[in-house]
Parts: sequence; structure tokens; C-alpha cells
Amino acid sequence: MDVEQTMNSVPKWEMELKVGRKAIENGNFPQAERLFTSAFQHVVKHGSDDPRLINIHMCLADMYAKQENYKLAERHFVQATSIMGKKMGYNYHGMIGLLQEYANMLNDCGREDDANVLIKRAEQIERSQIRL
Repeated sequence: MDVEQTMNSVPKWEMELKVGRKAIENGNFPQAERLFTSAFQHVVKHGSDDPRLINIHMCLADMYAKQENYKLAERHFVQATSIMGKKMGYNYHGMIGLLQEYANMLNDCGREDDANVLIKRAEQIERSQIRL
């Protein structure tokens, strides 16, 4: 799929994420990294805390985790969590899935105690949503 051909109706950065996710499915990590980096460069021009960066950081985190580059994966999970917390609130329901994915990565690299902290936090958010 050519990114330029599909840009008529979808912003370029979104198409880059879509094509990058497909590249990950196909095991083409270098292409995915190029696409995600390009998407990041387009969006960050609007501010380093632009909420659209959450998806980009999550894609990068997923890609690095699949390559077992846990240090870089964690860096992107932290950035995504920080932006979501600042822009949408640390009790925002979307934080649950993000924390669970982050915890899964921590479990994969043997950091169960750290993962459990995130799982408990996700559960707290979920309980707070039920009370609303």
C-alpha cells in the first residue's frame, strides 16, 4: 500500500500508522519504524503533548516490545501514559488499556512487581468508572 495514494481522505500521519501496523504484522520492523517516526514528526509539530501522539507512542512501544527492546518500549509507554494523563486525566477510562499493555510488556521482560503496580492502578481506574 502506498501512503501517498491514500492521503486524499485520511491524514498522512494516520495512514502511516495504519501501514506501519501492517508492516509489524509482516515482521518488517525497519519499515514500521520509519513510518511511525514520520507520523511522529508530522504530529509533534503541533506540540509535544498533542493527544494524537498517544497512538504513535503506543505503536512504537508495541513494535519495540515485539523486538524485545524493552528499554525503548518502556520509554514510549511512559510518554503515552504521561500525555494521556495530562490531556485526559489520570482516571480516564482509556488509561486502563494502556496500563494493561504496559504491564504485559513488563511481565514479558521479567518485571512482575512493576507490572502488578500498573495492573492495580488499572483496576482502581476501572472501579472508579463503575461508581460513576
